[in-house]
Amino acid sequence: MEADALIQAFRELLTVPRREVLGALVEQLTPYEWRALQQQLNARDFHFDIVGSLPIELVVHVFAYLDLIEVFRLQLVSRRWSHVLRSPDLLNLKLKAWYGDVPSGDYASRRQKAEQLSRLCTGRPYDSVVVPIFEIPRKSILVKDTFAWISKDIRSLRICNLRTGKTVQAHTEGRRRVYLLAASEEILAYVTDSACHVMTLDGKCQKRFRVTDVHLQYITCHGSIVSCGGFINNRAMLYNWDFTTGRGETVDISLPAWQTADCLSPM
Repeated sequence: MEADALIQAFRELLTVPRREVLGALVEQLTPYEWRALQQQLNARDFHFDIVGSLPIELVVHVFAYLDLIEVFRLQLVSRRWSHVLRSPDLLNLKLKAWYGDVPSGDYASRRQKAEQLSRLCTGRPYDSVVVPIFEIPRKSILVKDTFAWISKDIRSLRICNLRTGKTVQAHTEGRRRVYLLAASEEILAYVTDSACHVMTLDGKCQKRFRVTDVHLQYITCHGSIVSCGGFINNRAMLYNWDFTTGRGETVDISLPAWQTADCLSPM
């Protein structure tokens, strides 16, 4: 009865007095009682799954500060963590930082995108394209997934789709030398003697147009448009040619002498 009364009295105490009484009781324990208390403490689990108990809205805020790869790795902690960390709200938030918009699809597609990012960040590609070191050119260009360069012989060029790993090699007419190279997401253009050759990125469709040498000093591409030009007598002479329609337009711009010099000077 004394033990029951003592336990009941302890239950009725407030938090601070309970701690004081508990501390006083511990001081009175014998070594054998300490050992018995330790066995009870070892058998008790004091872990508490904070993440598993939080609503998904708070989990998104907490894990928004971690790398995307860590989010997938922490799914292995428990079934509850695996369920919570698979939330589209969390995964879309992390993927949006890389892809710019919320990706569509199921969990498998999101996991695939995350694996691609992991391989990118850790240097473990799905596939690789070997470019001989002598062909790493000053005359090369990279646009989105397309990497194009002029070969060592300067009479051919190669177009590599970095996503698929497929490489296309194109030779110039009459083995002419290639001087300039430009590309967009749709076409690739290169300059030979007094002519500009334009082709689709898969090399299946090729066209060309001729202009004066003045118009072939510089070249660039945007969409299906090729723009080339140069400077002469304080004038900027431009020629815009549409690969789709095959039509071109000439534009001449008068420039002050000092402005022409600035345009031609190296950056």
